[in-house]
Amino acid sequence: MLVLGKLQLVKDQPSVSVVISIYNEGNRIEETIQSILNQSFQNFEVLLVEDVSENESSLIIKRLQKSDSRLVYLYNEFKIGFVRSLNLGLSKSNGKYIARIDSGDLWERDKLKIQMELFKKQPELCLLGTQVFFINEDGNLIGQSHYPLSKKEIGFWILKGNNPIMHSSAVFRNGTQYNESFSQTEDLELWSRLFLKGEAANLKQPLVKYRLSANSLSLIHRPTDIQNSLNIATYFFMRLTGKEAVSKYQRVADNRVFSYLYRQGTRLKYFNFYIGQMLILIAHLFYPRLFFLRIQTKIFSMFYIYKYRKMNEKYKKY
Repeated sequence: MLVLGKLQLVKDQPSVSVVISIYNEGNRIEETIQSILNQSFQNFEVLLVEDVSENESSLIIKRLQKSDSRLVYLYNEFKIGFVRSLNLGLSKSNGKYIARIDSGDLWERDKLKIQMELFKKQPELCLLGTQVFFINEDGNLIGQSHYPLSKKEIGFWILKGNNPIMHSSAVFRNGTQYNESFSQTEDLELWSRLFLKGEAANLKQPLVKYRLSANSLSLIHRPTDIQNSLNIATYFFMRLTGKEAVSKYQRVADNRVFSYLYRQGTRLKYFNFYIGQMLILIAHLFYPRLFFLRIQTKIFSMFYIYKYRKMNEKYKKY
C-alpha cells in the first residue's frame, strides 16, 4: 500500500506550475485563469499569490477553486510586492517547469502543449518564450511582437538592456528564483541567469495575448528601471566572460514628469511609432542626466556585443 501510495504521488505531480501574482485585478483575473484551464495540455497546477488586494479578486478565485483543485490560492497577510509574491509562488511550486502569466493576459489553447513538446524534444532547453499579440483594454488586437528567436539573438538583446522574452509567454525549468533587488526588471535579470544554464529561444508563433493597459507594470517606465537594465547587461557580460561583476553603478532618482511622458510615448508607439518616439525624446528634456545614461548604455551595449562576437566557440555556436 505504501508503494502504491508513492506511485500515486508521483503520478499526480504536475509537470508545470503556473505562477501568477495578483494585486487589485478584479474580473480580469477570471479571464486569465480560464485561458489557463482551457489549455489542451492539462498536467499543471496554478499558484495564485494575492498581495492584499482591495477588490473582489479573492472571491473570484475561491469560486473557481471549488470547481478545479489545481488552483492553489496563496494570500499575503501584508503587502510584500510583486517580485516577492512571485518568489513565494515559486517556493510552493511542485512542477518540473514554471510558466508565467500576468493577470489580464491570455494564452492560446495550445500554448503549453507546443512548449512542452519542445522541452521534451530538447533536454538542453532551459528557457522558452513565444511571440505575442498586443491587445488593448477592450481585448482588440493592436499589434504583434517580433522577439528574437535564437539564443545568440537573445544574448544580443540582453546585452543591449532590452527584454528578449515576454514574461507571460515564458516557460523555464524550476529551481531558481527572481532577484528581488530588480523590481520591474526582474524578468530580464532572471533571463540573463537562465541564459547561462542552457538553451534559450522564442517560438515564431504568437501564443499569448498581452494586454496593454494603464496599469501594466511593463509600461511604468522609471529612470531606475532603465539604469537597472544597464546593470543587468553589465552583470550578464561579466558572467559571460567569467569575470566578477562590479557592484559600483551610477544611481538615478525617479522623476515623475519623465516617467509620465515616457510611459505615454511608449503606449503611442504601438499606434504611431514616430509620434510615440517624439514624446519619448521630449521626456528626456526633463531629465538630461538620464539622456546621457542612455547614451552610455548604447555605448556599453555596442562594446559588449563586439566582445560577445569575439568570444569562444562555446557561445558562438548558439
